[in-house]
Amino acid sequence: MKSHLILLHGALGSRAHFSPWIPLLKGHFEVHTFDFPGHGMAQVAEGGFHMQAFADALVRYCEEWGITEANVFGYSMGGYAALVAASQTPGLFQRIMTLGTKFDWNPEGAAREVKMLDAATIEAKVPKFAAALEATHRVTGWRTVLDLTAQMMLQLGHQPLLNNEILAQLDLPVRICLGDRDNMVSLSESSDAFRALPKGEFQVFPQTWHPIERVDAQRICDAILEFFP
Repeated sequence: MKSHLILLHGALGSRAHFSPWIPLLKGHFEVHTFDFPGHGMAQVAEGGFHMQAFADALVRYCEEWGITEANVFGYSMGGYAALVAASQTPGLFQRIMTLGTKFDWNPEGAAREVKMLDAATIEAKVPKFAAALEATHRVTGWRTVLDLTAQMMLQLGHQPLLNNEILAQLDLPVRICLGDRDNMVSLSESSDAFRALPKGEFQVFPQTWHPIERVDAQRICDAILEFFP
């Protein structure tokens, strides 16, 4: 019987970003994807965007599908949500792998991140990205997704849901992964998170940037196959 593998997308993303990955994984796992509330084709949850709602969505998905031993790969925000969920529901998760997940949230850093979420600037300077966001977020609307994501980041900057003490309580294998050319997540914050984990692993992927569209799907899927049972 195949084990369950849940793939979680990042901020501004959707389950569709994993379409190229599924053929590489479905022969080995029961692969699951879903849209976080307000992303892709999913409605916004009551109260807007906040990390707790995304962690709750993951736990709820497991309950709805009868998954009692989940393996999770979380890209960026998805990795953070997975670790928050694991810290709050011990025993539900077997293993977690993250890629490009930001751990060092503080008011100053959140403010810097939010500056990159201005819709007018994106539309003027990177119109292809604006068009991709528009195509992805047809339910909520891409400008609204940007605004809600900015609010979530500012909230996370003031009230992060993970720290080294919480990570130290996670009694399951967790592999923290980072691209060597990721300009949004630092090596130091990733290695600090890895060191806090009792069963932590750390992997750096060469020639790998942060945007999932620029990630080598085969390379990451090979690592997934090696890490998950």
